[in-house]
Amino acid sequence: MSIKPIHLSIVGGDPLVRYRELNEILPQLERRGIHVQLVTSAFRELPAEWAKLNSVYTVVSIDGLAPEHDKRRAPATYERILKKYQGPQHHRALHHHFADDEARGYLEQFLAFWIQSQKHNASG
Repeated sequence: MSIKPIHLSIVGGDPLVRYRELNEILPQLERRGIHVQLVTSAFRELPAEWAKLNSVYTVVSIDGLAPEHDKRRAPATYERILKKYQGPQHHRALHHHFADDEARGYLEQFLAFWIQSQKHNASG
């Protein structure tokens, strides 16, 4: 009996370093019915053809709002991430780990920013 995977997470370093290989691999995984979660810091533009892949979900890892994130993640700055979010509509999500000390009051500010950003993208 052969067991077929149903989900693959591609993480570590940043998978977009190897985007040429992913251009080959991701369509093959979709044809096989394997869902893929690709975790990136969004330092590089996501290839437009990936937006057509229904089983590929991109998760952008961020470290807080712009001042905190930019300090930790250059060159994957907030400005660059926001520009990429305005590009082709990929299946995507944001991921942020909150430390206890920053969660107080910060969570509301963080969510308000990203909810407003999504509303802007949907209307623009």
